Amino acid sequence: MINDHRNLSRIQNKKLVLQQLFNNAETSRAEIARQLNLNKSTVSSIYDELNEDGFIEGVRQGESTSSGGRKPHLVRLNRNYGYVASFNIGTSYMASMFNYLNGEIIQYNRKPIEKFDILNIMQMIKEEIKKLQQVDSTQHGLLAITFSIHGIVFNNT
Repeated sequence: MINDHRNLSRIQNKKLVLQQLFNNAETSRAEIARQLNLNKSTVSSIYDELNEDGFIEGVRQGESTSSGGRKPHLVRLNRNYGYVASFNIGTSYMASMFNYLNGEIIQYNRKPIEKFDILNIMQMIKEEIKKLQQVDSTQHGLLAITFSIHGIVFNNT
């Protein structure tokens, strides 16, 4: 039971550290620990794991504080780790957006849907993904796909 709680805490803390990396263009381990109110050793352990997996890239040395101390090593989420594909399917169009892991837009496209049936839409999605895969230079390629589909779901709305 105690190990389950520790594992859940570790997973939650890892998500929080990733969120800090996503929400900050660059940051340090000490800043992450301060923002999340976590022990520095906890953040360092998670940081080392994320760094080993390739999620983090070094940016530069930061400035030391007015009271001295070591200069922080600033890092950010590795944009070249992989990318995410998002598809917004309306009644007459399909919008696609591809983003690096750090949220930066790779490509956005909006096309009319000429024939609204699932096979046609799936073919459009497949073509968009295939086009990006041909020019993809990320380490792990496509990581996830999201969909939003507009339509009648309740009381004709």
